[in-house]
Amino acid sequence: MRRSTPRSPLHDKLGDRLHEVAGIVCLVHPWNFMTLREGVPADTLRARVSMRYCVAAALRFGALGSSQFTDEALGDPLVQKFMTLIEIRQADDLPDNGLFPAAVEVRLADGHSAHVRCDIPPGAPAMPMSEAEAEQKYRSCASVVLDASAIERTRANDIWASTASPMSASSASRSREEGGHDPVTTGS
Repeated sequence: MRRSTPRSPLHDKLGDRLHEVAGIVCLVHPWNFMTLREGVPADTLRARVSMRYCVAAALRFGALGSSQFTDEALGDPLVQKFMTLIEIRQADDLPDNGLFPAAVEVRLADGHSAHVRCDIPPGAPAMPMSEAEAEQKYRSCASVVLDASAIERTRANDIWASTASPMSASSASRSREEGGHDPVTTGS
């Protein structure tokens, strides 16, 4: 299976010791801290904007992509456990760069810990995705609504999508609504 995001370094560092996690501390910039909502998300839509869920799911599954925003992933017992262990704190030493800098420390029951800090997230303008990463992300996102053959058809028509202006994309959308052809899916 292709990943849509880089591997979680904490997941990789902890390996088979995930069941030993005893505490998780998330450090965020002061302006992020003021806007974060606490609590465990009730559904997958809220999970998408929940730091608590995103950290728990990335730690549990090793990546955070479309397949981690399902009812099954939200209900995963280890994800549920991790969400209850997360403490979100304000950190004054993170850069004020507008890119949601954060640090996460995971403590194990035996006292060992693993830590990661991210000042600039992957995909930010200062750290853009490679073409391969963008392709993986596209396929991951598209797989939620398209089957494999439809994804391949959209990739075959990538020239149209990459050269189309926002105006022509909305024109194509209006054309479909009015019973016209969709150049992305029909190839015409």
